[in-house]
Amino acid sequence: MCSLRHSWSLILCFSLLVGSGCSEPTRNEPVESSQNKSHDHEPHDHGPESLTDALAELTSMRNNIRDSFAKNNQDAAHGPLHEVGAILEAIPELAKKEKASAANQAAIETAVNALMDAFGNVDKTMHGQEGSTYSEESATIDSTLTALLAACAADSAPAADAKGEETPAVP
Repeated sequence: MCSLRHSWSLILCFSLLVGSGCSEPTRNEPVESSQNKSHDHEPHDHGPESLTDALAELTSMRNNIRDSFAKNNQDAAHGPLHEVGAILEAIPELAKKEKASAANQAAIETAVNALMDAFGNVDKTMHGQEGSTYSEESATIDSTLTALLAACAADSAPAADAKGEETPAVP
């Protein structure tokens, strides 16, 4: 699991550094602006605080990415496609923190790794490397997200499925 996640992270970082054409600053780069200096004491977003928040954010990102590619707007998909990895990496830890069963934890980690691979393949293609298009990965992304939501819901109250509809918890 760690090696897949680590590999995907390295590929993503490498693609951002080498010829991606991205002009967005990274979180560690200071931004020289008088506007930003007044916000130095505001709390920083460190990712989702709960599994429910992470799953909602992941579903929203997937929808944004899917809809952007459907509209042939790669620029709109670009940011969320890069951010989705951080949300995916947080999910197994949040599941452990919220005391998911061992079986569900294994299913969660399997689903997260599959989603990392699928979104990573789309990102590779976006940056001119050999990968996959979103349409080639969409069925995998959708079915794996549904499986992830089910595994996360199995230890808790009813949760929303990949389409946003409420599903009962699995006994």
